[in-house]
Amino acid sequence: MIGAVVFLIFFVLVTLISLVVDLPPGIYVNEWFGIPEPDYSSVVNGIINGAVYGVVVWLVFSLAKMGRKKEPVKPPLLEKAEEAKKPKESKLLIELTEIKGIGPKNAKKLKAAGVKTVSDLAKRSAKDLSEKTGISIKDISRWIVQANEMIK
Repeated sequence: MIGAVVFLIFFVLVTLISLVVDLPPGIYVNEWFGIPEPDYSSVVNGIINGAVYGVVVWLVFSLAKMGRKKEPVKPPLLEKAEEAKKPKESKLLIELTEIKGIGPKNAKKLKAAGVKTVSDLAKRSAKDLSEKTGISIKDISRWIVQANEMIK
C-alpha cells in the first residue's frame, strides 16, 4: 500500500516538473515513434515521465523495504514479564557447565537424569548417572569430585 502512495506522489511530482522542464525519456517519445509534435506534447511527455520515474522509485522503495527486517518494539515492562516466564533452565545449565568437562550436551543429559544443579550432581551416584545418561563412569566420577569441591 505504501509503495502505491510513493508511486502516486512521484508520478504527480515528475509530471508537473516535466510540464516546465524537458526531461528524458518523455522528450524522445515523439522522435522514437515518429509522432508529429502537437501543442499538447508536453502533457504527453510529462505523463510518460511521471509513469517511468514513478515506477523506478516504487521499485527502489519496494526493494529497500524488503531488505529491512522489522522487529516489533516491546515495552520494557512486557520484556521483563516475558523474561520472568522463561524457564530457568539456562541458568541451571550454566551452573553445570562450570564444571570442567561438562558442555551443553552433557549438561542436558544430566538434566534429563534429574541433575539440575552442581549440588544435585554432588549427591548422586556415578554408576546410576552413567546408566541413565550413557556417559562414562570415569567422567561422571571426576565431575562429582569437582562438584563436591565447588559446594564446600
